[in-house]
Amino acid sequence: MLRKLLSKNSSMTKLIKRKHLFAVALILAIVSIALIFATQFTLSSSVTLARHNIPISIVEKSNQFIISKFGQDFFDNYIQYSKSESYYIVPDKYLLDHPEIVAHEFLLKPYYHMEYTFKMPEKPFVDELIQFSVDTNGTVIAGSEVSGIPDLINNPSAANFTIDEAQARVIAKNAGLEDGIADWTTSFHWFAGNLNTYVWSIQNTLQEDSKFAYSANGREIIIDANSGKVLNIVEWSCQS
Repeated sequence: MLRKLLSKNSSMTKLIKRKHLFAVALILAIVSIALIFATQFTLSSSVTLARHNIPISIVEKSNQFIISKFGQDFFDNYIQYSKSESYYIVPDKYLLDHPEIVAHEFLLKPYYHMEYTFKMPEKPFVDELIQFSVDTNGTVIAGSEVSGIPDLINNPSAANFTIDEAQARVIAKNAGLEDGIADWTTSFHWFAGNLNTYVWSIQNTLQEDSKFAYSANGREIIIDANSGKVLNIVEWSCQS
C-alpha cells in the first residue's frame, strides 16, 4: 500500500513538474513573440516621420522642380501637391547596420518623398501621380526615380495625350492584338525605365486555368499616348 502511495505521489510530482515546465515554456514563447512584434513596430515606426508636416521650403523647391519641366501655367492648371501622401523618411537601425542590402546609397540618409496629383479635366483618363525624392535641402536626389514628369519645356508635345482609350484599342487591333477569351484590360499610365513617357497599355488574355492553381497568359501592346506609335509588344503570364 505504501509503495503504491509513493508511486502515485511520484507520478503526481512528475505531472506537476511537466505542467510547470509547459507553463514556463508557454510564457517564454508569448514573451518572445511580444518582443518580436515590439521590435518590428519600433523599427517600422522609425522609418517614417512628420508625414504631414513637410517644411514649406522643401515644398516650394519641389514645386519649382516640376515647374522647370512642365512650365508655370501647366503646373497651375493640372498639378496639385499631395500633402497627405508626402513624408519625411529616416533610415532605421537595421538598414544602417546592413548597408549592403540597400539598392541606393541615398536610402541610408534622411530624405523626403514628394507626391503630386496630375489631373486634366478635359481628358478624364489623365488621373496620375507624380513622385520623386529630395534631400533635406530640397534638391532632387540623383539616382532616385522621378515618376510622371515629362520634359514639356524641351518637348511640348509630351503631354498632348491625343490618343484616348478608343483610339488606343483601334491601334492595338491593327497591330494584331487578338480578341482573346476575356475583355481587354486597358490602362493609361507613366511608363518608366527606357521609355519615360505616358502610354496606353492594352492587354488581352489568351489562356486561363483555375483547375488546380490559377494561371493565365496573354499579350500586351504598349502605345505612345501622344503619337499613337506602338512602342512594344510583350507576352505576360501570372500564376498563383
